[in-house]
Amino acid sequence: MKPLTDFQMRCESKLKDALIERNLPLVNRRTAGKKEAYIVAEMPEVDLRLWIYEDEAMFTVGDKSYVYEAPDYPSQDMLIIAFVAAVIACTKSEVPTDTGSARISLFKGKKL
Repeated sequence: MKPLTDFQMRCESKLKDALIERNLPLVNRRTAGKKEAYIVAEMPEVDLRLWIYEDEAMFTVGDKSYVYEAPDYPSQDMLIIAFVAAVIACTKSEVPTDTGSARISLFKGKKL
């Protein structure tokens, strides 16, 4: 399996820092994948599951999905900021300001 990318490590670190303030740990954190290593983790307290890929991230909360893809942001840092802010908003039962990629409706793959 490939090592985690700089994006993945920075994204996970920023997310963990933001979650510390809310006392919400990531649980069942693991890496998965065959061609691409990605991070999978959960926050059962808020019915949230997330995936951090090589250069993008997504999460589900309840029956809603939020996808943050590289082409939609001017930099990786902006993507990370939007992703972390959306996760935090959802942990507060709020609607995120940035709901991610408009292309999510195109996803017709297997349930993750």
